[in-house]
Amino acid sequence: MRILITNHSLAARAGTELVVYEIARGLQLRGHEVAAYSSSLGEVAELLSASSIPVLTQPDACPFKPDLIHAQHHLDAMTALLAFPGTPAVYHIHGGVPWVERPPVHPRILHYIAMCQDLADCTRINLGLEEDQITTVPNWVDTHRFQGTRTPSARPERALLFGGGLGEPGVAAKLRPAFEQHQIRLETTADWTETDRRTPELALPRYDIVLGSGRSALEAMASGCAVVIANYQSCVGWARANNFLTLQHQNFSPKRADPGFDAPSCRVVLLLTTLKRQKRPQK
Repeated sequence: MRILITNHSLAARAGTELVVYEIARGLQLRGHEVAAYSSSLGEVAELLSASSIPVLTQPDACPFKPDLIHAQHHLDAMTALLAFPGTPAVYHIHGGVPWVERPPVHPRILHYIAMCQDLADCTRINLGLEEDQITTVPNWVDTHRFQGTRTPSARPERALLFGGGLGEPGVAAKLRPAFEQHQIRLETTADWTETDRRTPELALPRYDIVLGSGRSALEAMASGCAVVIANYQSCVGWARANNFLTLQHQNFSPKRADPGFDAPSCRVVLLLTTLKRQKRPQK
């Protein structure tokens, strides 16, 4: 099958950009012919090109007429649909905000894919879809890369703010006092080297605790870190075996902003105290 994938950006190594790369590589390995279209190119476009996957800034430059459009992001999806009249599409939804994530309605979008159950339910209601018109494919992690090589320390010493907007200016300063009270050094990915940024599977096992959401949280779990589900606005708490499915339904992300998410509120301090009292698993 010949498949064209769309995305609003193929620049930075970020969420949907890397989803495009992993989907394209997976389809390519299964013998499909794949190309990627975006109005903004960069590092991920270079990764695709290095894998012999054509990258386009105009959909009509595609070297083949696609049998299917795997559509992501509103404007790029609609541009590809207009470029190939008659070609059907599936639309992959990765969030409800910002507006570029919101799924369009078009007679040639035959099916919708949502990355968590809560988003699927919301989309089905908002678009008036039947249950068989939308499928949930939960976010995933490449466990061939992220192999959980971390060795637990006697007590937590290093924590990381990873994804979810937690690298925004001021977030680390707001939360750092809670960690310092327990002699835990809080870092952000801004402290990473270029090698760390390119190979998070090697960097993450250095940390005892990771605050993150979505795919970032999954990658930290796969690396053997204790994970607090959080973004720059809110914190849900620890990811555990007994709440994994509930968190998966909401893509391991807080569902609403919490103005009390800061060190003075003691929410993070209490979470850390809970972890400190737990017995460390033995190898």
